[in-house]
Amino acid sequence: MFNLDFQLNRQFILATAARSVAFDNSHHDRRFLVKCNRIAQLARLSTTSFLLIPDSERVFCEFLSDIDKIGDYRETRHLLQEAQEFQLEVMNQWSENRKRIEAELIRILRIPLPKAAVKVYTTHPSLGTGYAVPQLHAICWGHSEEFPNYHSVYLVHELLHLVLPSDAREIDHALIELIADNELRIRLNGSGKYFEYPGHKHLASLERRLLPQFREYMRRRSGSIWTLIRKCQRAI
Repeated sequence: MFNLDFQLNRQFILATAARSVAFDNSHHDRRFLVKCNRIAQLARLSTTSFLLIPDSERVFCEFLSDIDKIGDYRETRHLLQEAQEFQLEVMNQWSENRKRIEAELIRILRIPLPKAAVKVYTTHPSLGTGYAVPQLHAICWGHSEEFPNYHSVYLVHELLHLVLPSDAREIDHALIELIADNELRIRLNGSGKYFEYPGHKHLASLERRLLPQFREYMRRRSGSIWTLIRKCQRAI
């Protein structure tokens, strides 16, 4: 099973927070918003883009300086403390569920689970952070809990993005939602039904088209997730 290394990165949390409020100018100090908008604009740039900016080192240093400065405003005063509390909540839930998750994933995927270390950069539950960064073998996570074991389910969702090959038709993503968001959620909670908590809207139709193949795979208990992927690729 993946070894999750939970990280609390102050600058990443503040930059994520800045991007979330950058265009909401109704309740914030003007100077705070100016810095947030600057951070939001620069945070959209990839590493490659930074290399193309004249004097990019200075720009990047100013970017980090702006991030540090917004930590002093009232809007972010309690953010880091709450982020620490959130991280502890996520870690505790994962610790409680890890063995059960490992057993269920072995039953569902039918492949050896990776033993690699994965860094999990937690943010704040109000920021709606949730994505994998395959290049860094990392996950970024910060979301309010919408049902029991929510954090565990969606950490698995993002972990599966590091396991299953990316597919331009998003077959991999649709299967991840069937595996984690639905089947694993129901197993961990002991109740529930498929599509009770909708995932990405653009995947809804594809998931329903793949559901018969997925249910047959689960029922037959033969083959592995790779077998299922190949079958779904041929069917769609």
